[in-house]
Amino acid sequence: MAGVVAIFAKTYQATIILGFEKKTYLELMGKMHNKEYTSLDPAIHDGAAELVSQIVDNARLAFGAAGASIEKSIATIAVGPSVQIYLEKNPSIIVPITTEFGEMFLEMAARPPA
Repeated sequence: MAGVVAIFAKTYQATIILGFEKKTYLELMGKMHNKEYTSLDPAIHDGAAELVSQIVDNARLAFGAAGASIEKSIATIAVGPSVQIYLEKNPSIIVPITTEFGEMFLEMAARPPA
C-alpha cells in the first residue's frame, strides 16, 4: 500500500511516496478508525493518500514560511501485495520509518522542472 503525490516548485518537481507494509497499514488504519482490519478493505484505501497529503501540506507550510511556494497534485494510491513504483532515474531519498505499528518508508525523487 502506498500514497503518492507530485509536487511542483519553480526550481524542481518531485514525487513523494509514503509506503507501508500490509501489517503496518492495517494496524495504523485500525488505530485511526478504532476498528480491526484484516485485509486491505476498499474503505481504508484512501488513508494512504490522506497521510501523504498531510505530510506534503506540512512541508508546504514550512516552505511558505521560508518564502518558497510549492503546489501539489491530488494524491493517488497504489494497492496490492507487492506494490512497485518506479521513479525513473531521478535522484531520490528514502527514509525508513519504524513505528509501534511496524515499518513504512517515505521516498522523495526530484528533478528540475520540465
